[in-house]
Amino acid sequence: MKKILLVTWYENNNYGTALQAYALKSIIEKPMITGLDLNVAMQECICDILPHKPEKQRKNNRFIKLFFPHSYLLKLQQIQDKKIYKKKKILFNLREKAFDKFLRQNFNFATDHYVQDVIELQQLGENYDLVVSGSDQIWNPEALDSTYLLEWVKAGKKLSYGSSLSTKSIPAEYEHLFETALKDFKAISIRDRMCRDQLAQIVGKPVSTVVDPVVLLGRDGLLRNAIRLVLPPYMFCYFLGNNRKHRQWAILKSSEMKLPIHAVINAGSDYRADKTLEKYADWDVDPWKFVSYINEASIVVTDSFHATVISVLCHTNFIVLEKDSSRPEQNNRILEFLDVVGLRERWGNVPQKTEISEKQWNYADRILGKMRQDSLEFLLEALK
Repeated sequence: MKKILLVTWYENNNYGTALQAYALKSIIEKPMITGLDLNVAMQECICDILPHKPEKQRKNNRFIKLFFPHSYLLKLQQIQDKKIYKKKKILFNLREKAFDKFLRQNFNFATDHYVQDVIELQQLGENYDLVVSGSDQIWNPEALDSTYLLEWVKAGKKLSYGSSLSTKSIPAEYEHLFETALKDFKAISIRDRMCRDQLAQIVGKPVSTVVDPVVLLGRDGLLRNAIRLVLPPYMFCYFLGNNRKHRQWAILKSSEMKLPIHAVINAGSDYRADKTLEKYADWDVDPWKFVSYINEASIVVTDSFHATVISVLCHTNFIVLEKDSSRPEQNNRILEFLDVVGLRERWGNVPQKTEISEKQWNYADRILGKMRQDSLEFLLEALK
């Protein structure tokens, strides 16, 4: 039995984050749950999660901070978050309890406390045969904690699965960091096609592209733990960006389609944008109920990557809107995914037809089936 330590994001009450961590951990332990052919010999594994709180690289120089006002905006946002949390504490607690229960039931953690210190990370890594980084945006230069680059792990004992940079190109100031950290990885894979060749050139070794773990898990694996909601036909709304017009448009569209709305809304500073959806909101929602809402909806309106992915896997009609026009890189992975599955028409505007045809679903299934198979074979080969 090979012991695997998975180093990824899993908290913050984010549905995509929790589901991708669950999916990768579960597939490492039981690859047959994907329903795919196991063409590579299966290695029996047990997988623990590293309990770690992400810490962005700090810019301590005051002169540099003058040119990075984002840090000050973030501080203001945190103050706003605290005020909103205090006002809506009972509702936020419902969601936090739902996520806490999900984590307890689905994850085994390597220790009973957050591991932040490099020495302790090194000691912990000694207890595992392999350490896997991925998936999610853990290598995104905008929010990079070097812990996820695994420099504290011995050479040859580390690999990545779908560690996303979420960028078209890697900033020059990060090239040396990636070169140094990734040169002794056993195998490297990311989700991003656009910067794959650049990363391979920086590291000087092959870099594969794989699907997000939620895609790899597939529809059957995803719905295995979903609950039945048994609701009349409805529109499901879930937004991560702060565009209020998107919420207003969804309400008008639901009226036009004569569909009631069910929504999961933000629990942070973007809550103000979601205020128009509050009367439709369900707060007691864990990741499985989130999947159920998408699976059983007549249509999903969202700006979320994982809500889009789950809609495609479940053959749920959807419309995906731009998350943040001021940060177009946040839309890269959604656009890339829609292009691959042939559903770009669902992006950014109102399609002429609400229903996605059976022919379109079949095409998406064929494309994803091949990508899923290739991704599983990469993972199983890397785990050997």
